Amino acid sequence: MNYRLLLSHVREAYQEVRATPRPADAVLSQYLRARKYLGSHDRRFISETIYGLLREEIFLERCSRAALSELCLPEKFLTTFSIYFFLLKCSTLPAAELSAAIQTLTSLSSETLAQTAQYFLARRKPPEGNDVDALSLRHSFPNWMTELLLQEHAPKILDDLYRALNAPAPLTLRVNSLRTSPLSLQKELRQLGIETTAGRLSPDALLCDARKQVMQTPLFKQGLFEVQDEGSQLISLLLNPKPSMKVLDACAGGGGKTLHLATLMRGKGTVYAYDAVERRFGNITQRIRRSGLQNVQVIDSLKKFSHFNSAFAGKLDAVLVDAPCTGSGTVRRNPDLKRRLTKDSLERICAMQQDILDAYAGFVKQGGTLVYATCSLFSAENDAVVKHFLERHPEFSVKPISMQLGEMRVSFDLSALTARFANNDYMKLAPHTDGTDGFFAAILTKHSLKS
Repeated sequence: MNYRLLLSHVREAYQEVRATPRPADAVLSQYLRARKYLGSHDRRFISETIYGLLREEIFLERCSRAALSELCLPEKFLTTFSIYFFLLKCSTLPAAELSAAIQTLTSLSSETLAQTAQYFLARRKPPEGNDVDALSLRHSFPNWMTELLLQEHAPKILDDLYRALNAPAPLTLRVNSLRTSPLSLQKELRQLGIETTAGRLSPDALLCDARKQVMQTPLFKQGLFEVQDEGSQLISLLLNPKPSMKVLDACAGGGGKTLHLATLMRGKGTVYAYDAVERRFGNITQRIRRSGLQNVQVIDSLKKFSHFNSAFAGKLDAVLVDAPCTGSGTVRRNPDLKRRLTKDSLERICAMQQDILDAYAGFVKQGGTLVYATCSLFSAENDAVVKHFLERHPEFSVKPISMQLGEMRVSFDLSALTARFANNDYMKLAPHTDGTDGFFAAILTKHSLKS
């Protein structure tokens, strides 16, 4: 294995990721596609190292800057030292080969690199303590985020949450229940060497025991499953869509929840998928076709949405507003969010969420259901948005999660979900408690105002 070449690619890709506001997965995917000569092992090493660097970026950069200052070395070595320290910490590469590769990349002497390694190894243990600086540095989260989350969580709980957010997310599938069952799909996947376990809360979730190329399998191409986090699956379930309903997925994006809603409706009724930013639809048409669903209509232009608004304002049985958000609950999949998110961006997003919820609430008929959801950990995007919405819209009220679950008449077991949210008005999921991404959902019902 050519370690110098591998580390050169890691450094180049990491610099590209850091230089752009685009999501890291998109940047890294583009980087690797442009280098088809790299083998699968090399690609895996580069990807895993980049994501590891992003998870520990704040701590590694702090150590690197201190080491550069201590050894009177220039700033240009900052990225390389962060990579060096990360690989030393993980013991991913043999020490001698790692040192030789770094020496080639930097032209620093072996003595200087030995001093650098000794400096890091003496300081590689993150600080203890539960104050903002210690928690932030220990888990490489920005201080502003820690300050906000400490207003909602005790330090020990936040410590657990951060630790879970820094662990890679499992590969989770959602079974297409119109074409197969979880048990049948498990057996078929096992024959392909893919072992899975049932989800804890969603009846349609299967968690893969290892990361596999599941989308290359014939089972995926036959539309037997989609890749979707277990928490994301629960949001569609909470809407409690029925086969006779007309439902709007107002911020549909790539259509993951759209497809699930249409499946829960047994392919009947109609699910309308709309997104104000058309490019977010991605390959939704291909996904619908693969699923075999016939009850989805995509509203893919402002002109079509204008007609839809005229036809269905105040007439829909249910509306899902899976609002654009910070995505802070998905950090284990997108560790670059730690750097890309700012307190200012959080404030801008919260204002936008209020406007979005106001706009789509008008489609709900009397007696209908509105579900507001995010994949955020911040109460400013969750409880606070709902609170302010209810102040402006007294015709809506919160329906406790347990009440919604108790009214469902479904063929699958809801006991685990019912137990989990027995005394909760809202659904709040987190990786350290539920093994899912961080999610929030509120069920709102529309009723007539008393005169």
